[in-house]
Amino acid sequence: MERVPFQVIPDARLTSVHRLPSGHAASVPHETGKQQEGLPAVPSTGSDADAGTLDDEKALVVARVPQRPARRSRSAPGATGTWRTGNTSRARGGDIEARKPPAPARAWICSLGREEVPRGAESSRHGHQVSQTTPEIREIEANGMVFRCRVCGPAAGEPIILLHGFPESSAMWARAMGVLADRGYRCLAPDQRGYSSGARPKDRWAYTMDKVASDVVALADVSGFDRFHLVGHDWGAGCGWAVVQLFPERLLSWTALSLPHVAAFGKAVRTVPEQRKKSWYMAFFQLPVLPELALGAGALERVWRDAGPDEVPDYRALFESYAARRAVLNWYRAIRRRAVAYGDVHVPTLFIWGNKDVAIGRAGAEDTRRFMKGEYTFVELAAGHWLPREDFDGVMAPLLEHLFRHGSGAAGGRSPSPPGAERA
Repeated sequence: MERVPFQVIPDARLTSVHRLPSGHAASVPHETGKQQEGLPAVPSTGSDADAGTLDDEKALVVARVPQRPARRSRSAPGATGTWRTGNTSRARGGDIEARKPPAPARAWICSLGREEVPRGAESSRHGHQVSQTTPEIREIEANGMVFRCRVCGPAAGEPIILLHGFPESSAMWARAMGVLADRGYRCLAPDQRGYSSGARPKDRWAYTMDKVASDVVALADVSGFDRFHLVGHDWGAGCGWAVVQLFPERLLSWTALSLPHVAAFGKAVRTVPEQRKKSWYMAFFQLPVLPELALGAGALERVWRDAGPDEVPDYRALFESYAARRAVLNWYRAIRRRAVAYGDVHVPTLFIWGNKDVAIGRAGAEDTRRFMKGEYTFVELAAGHWLPREDFDGVMAPLLEHLFRHGSGAAGGRSPSPPGAERA
């Protein structure tokens, strides 16, 4: 078996490499080893990361087939949006609202001085460079609602949207956004429907996956993103699989963390006892009122114990609200109405799964390849469900390689750099 050019990752993080012939499913053997203590850290994605190859003993499953030509892009049906920015000198204390996405020659509002600057001009009115790697919070109106979002990266950078899961917020992506912005990507991570106070419908059927997916495309439209990379974890991956199904022509690439293809996962829940046992909480969340009460009074602190110090206050503030807990739980309650037909996937896909995941078992993870008709990369980590915090570098190395390989090559003044390359 040939050696696969890739970022070097320590053996203990992963299992084994297999190639899948184009358009064919294959049985993928695996070796699940114990995570060893005292192993060297995975190389960072900065300039000190080495380029290399993965041997057959390492854990990457790769299938590459020619991609279909991109279809003409479209917006979500009925998706409309408005930019909402902070005060500027032109607004004299008021908000500026534009009924169309920003023109190509304009950038997002600059954090220092609050002045609009031409695309590619990343400096403040005082002449020093504005930081592009620290996420800033913006409110963006889309689909008739207002979403609290984190944004960073060069205004002309190749766009990437990152979707959080339960019970977190866009804060979970802050560290990754810094790395991605440093590579030249323009990052947008929204607090999704139910998590943003201005995007919190009361009806549980407002949280079906077709509606949640339309939020992503509406945010992309308002942000001026024609085609973009999409990354999602947990329920963010659930939303992302719907975007892949409904709006494939809008995506440059798709990366799912933890949650397999929805049809593969659904089959596992129905037919695999281990997965049914792991998914017990989904049935509990269907009950009225009781789950809202159960998630209050610090009940989620154990889930957040390994989260970063800047993340936890964000999560606590969100889940203090009974209305927020009810809205978030409606994601689970709305799955009783099938709104998306999940089938074959042609978008270049990276799927990362942890073999110690307490919520998602191996059956759905391995069955996902059955639906992959385009290029597919599967990475199995010796980690649990919360992959970005449990094995940050193990996630970022394949993610950066995947993004760079499927970039549009039209990032304007600052193209994304390859994995391991040092930016000037």
